[in-house]
Amino acid sequence: TFDIHRPGRQTSERLLCTRKDKSGQRGLISALAECPERPGLLAAGSYGRSIHFYTEGQRGCTAWCKDPTMGGVTQLTWMSDLEVASGHRKDGQIRVWDLRNL
Repeated sequence: TFDIHRPGRQTSERLLCTRKDKSGQRGLISALAECPERPGLLAAGSYGRSIHFYTEGQRGCTAWCKDPTMGGVTQLTWMSDLEVASGHRKDGQIRVWDLRNL
């Protein structure tokens, strides 16, 4: 992740998964969205058909959602601090995920 409000090369890296540990988020990260009401809460969608939620300062994901019928994630947007909407490849639906149910 990087801070666009502060110029320079300040970055932080996140290890999503490794080849030995299969429990992390798989696939290319294709969409990112930070929650406007809760700074530091980040949704990351992948072409591996999953959305994982990360909290700044914590290692690993705090929650995740996956539906075997959806395509790869192409867009994410926060509807509120507890709901995120997602668009997918080869899928005519927009899904709204409620974090209270994850």
